[in-house]
Amino acid sequence: MKHTTTKEISELISELRRTLAQLQKAEKVRNAAKKKLEAASWEVTRLEGQAKAMAKAAGK
Repeated sequence: MKHTTTKEISELISELRRTLAQLQKAEKVRNAAKKKLEAASWEVTRLEGQAKAMAKAAGK
């Protein structure tokens, strides 16, 4: 059975911390993209409403 040294454990912990930091950064990017997508969706809905109102007004 192989025994893990303190140095190896420290290296693994450091690697896990780096991975966690990368995941947290990726999550922030994902959340920002989600907010932008939601804002764009609302803008499309707003513009669709405007277009319908304009079409209705032009039809009168």
